[in-house]
Amino acid sequence: MADVLSPNTLSSSLKVSCGRSTTVAAVDTVATGLHKVLYAVANLDSDPVATAAWVNAAIGNQTTTPPTGSILIKSWMPTAAGSTVPVAATTFGKVVSWVAVGY
Repeated sequence: MADVLSPNTLSSSLKVSCGRSTTVAAVDTVATGLHKVLYAVANLDSDPVATAAWVNAAIGNQTTTPPTGSILIKSWMPTAAGSTVPVAATTFGKVVSWVAVGY
């Protein structure tokens, strides 16, 4: 189910922030410049490898984890050859593009 924001409510003050970051851990905190993040997406720009195959963005609770206005970039890899169950990545230095929407 999609959230729909009326032009007469919060949507008039919505902002989009985007950027690129380089992974340094399986979960990286990225400041977006927004006061509060409502939605976020991330994409792996670097070529995937077996030990860093996917990324996603999470907004967390926007108070403590991550801090207000930040997002978490999570890096994943398959559990083993023949199993695509994701586990935390072990290779870092990968470039990630992200987009966050908030106010």
